[in-house]
Amino acid sequence: GALMDICQGLSIELIWKFNADKKKNFPNVGYQFARYLQDGMEPAVLVDELIRSYFSRVSEQSPVRSLTDKVQQLIKGDRAVVFEEYADTDMMCLSKTINQHRKMVEQLAYQDPVYHVGNRSKYLRDVRMLIAYDKKRRFTLYCLDICSFSKYNELFSVETGDRILREFSQRLRELFQDNLYRINGDVFLGIILGDHEPETVIEKLYDRLTEPIEFGSMRFVLDVKCGVCSYPQHARTSEELLEYAQIAVHYSKEHDEERYTVYDDKLTEILRYEENILKYIEQDIEENRLEVWYQPIMNLTTGQYTAVEALLRLSNRKGGYYPTNRVIEIAEKYRVVGQIGSYVLQKACDFIREYGDELGIEYVSVNLSVQQLMMENCVEGITAQIENSGIAFRRICLEVTETFLIQSLDYVQDILVQLSHTGISIALDDFGAGYSSLNYLSKLPIDILKIDRLLTQQSVDSKKQLAVLKTIVEMAKLNDIFVVTEGVETKEELDVIREAGTNYIQGYYFSRPVPKNALIELLNETRRN
Repeated sequence: GALMDICQGLSIELIWKFNADKKKNFPNVGYQFARYLQDGMEPAVLVDELIRSYFSRVSEQSPVRSLTDKVQQLIKGDRAVVFEEYADTDMMCLSKTINQHRKMVEQLAYQDPVYHVGNRSKYLRDVRMLIAYDKKRRFTLYCLDICSFSKYNELFSVETGDRILREFSQRLRELFQDNLYRINGDVFLGIILGDHEPETVIEKLYDRLTEPIEFGSMRFVLDVKCGVCSYPQHARTSEELLEYAQIAVHYSKEHDEERYTVYDDKLTEILRYEENILKYIEQDIEENRLEVWYQPIMNLTTGQYTAVEALLRLSNRKGGYYPTNRVIEIAEKYRVVGQIGSYVLQKACDFIREYGDELGIEYVSVNLSVQQLMMENCVEGITAQIENSGIAFRRICLEVTETFLIQSLDYVQDILVQLSHTGISIALDDFGAGYSSLNYLSKLPIDILKIDRLLTQQSVDSKKQLAVLKTIVEMAKLNDIFVVTEGVETKEELDVIREAGTNYIQGYYFSRPVPKNALIELLNETRRN
């Protein structure tokens, strides 16, 4: 202990005695001691060993080596590295310089360089720190997305889009201040700390965001959707909070009436449901496993089935099938309905080529969505597929739903005329569902009119509706249009349909949609009887 005190005292004395350039300096001073024993080594050998041992230890504790190790840790991604102060002046300057460079690099890594707000990485880091600091502290995320933002770039210019986003981000900063982040593109995210009613925050947001953005002669009013997610109510990690906030804003964008959406578990279920349907569609098409069932159409005059409608069936991998209407809706939403349409049309062509004549089937109907009809080279694609299948165009009937037809009549009318000129039959589906106009029968190239089930049901109990049905049938016959009545399920409905003058029936009363092999068996049995 006494020797240690002596060594420390000598070291301090050396520090104060050292002067350079008329200034006191404080160099790093180290010390080490060893006691010479009578029966030990010679003093000269002892001193030599002592010096070697000291410099070996000092070398291992070198500030240069220590600083190098810290920089290496930083390179490997360790953000907890602390740059210490050093007694050596040059080492101190080097340490400060490296630390300044580190802060500059971190700023570049965590800040959006265009709009000067935090980026996705900064959001993740900040929220992790918030949660680590106080797990009980509540805060809420507000994810904001400008609807159809790409139109500003396309219709005006990229510079115009940038100016809109710059103004948009500045308005958001007024409320969120430093807790504002640009997640991607036109998607921003703000954080409000503490307990606040989302309605109050949303009201302030929309009061500001719906003010027109003006520069030069241009004036823009933005349509903004918002998704809300809270900690710890909805999620407990930065990644999950962001995911759920984006799910909520996505839901708002899909439902125009919703200005904002607060996240709940049902939204995730909806998203997973859609993702599964989309995944299974793509898998089944790729593996040629997407099922096509058929519902036969009965000719009451002959008592034989003379046509069939091809209907999509998507397995839910649990022994059942997803609702077809929902599958088509999601397919249109994610722009894969064209692949489905092409697949079903090919299956229909194959069926009529292989079994049509044998089973007495004159044609097979295939449903088309308006989105398919609006695809580029729609007519060329459909006609080429039918022609390559080796069947006559008249063996295919394309069905278009009346409600969808109304929405795009001017454009779709020309497409239908082109298809009709090839010999393909055109059917107007779900006629009488609510928007019906007999003008279609003379203005459009309609070959087949399919009466909606609702009108069939109403005609059973209403003489007025029955009169409407009879008028439709008479008008169709005047225009040389076949009438097929859909959804016939009971004997009463069948009698009404006969009274109205309809000869072609499609519905559960005769047959549900069935797989191809079951259809073949049904048609063969009907022909034998």
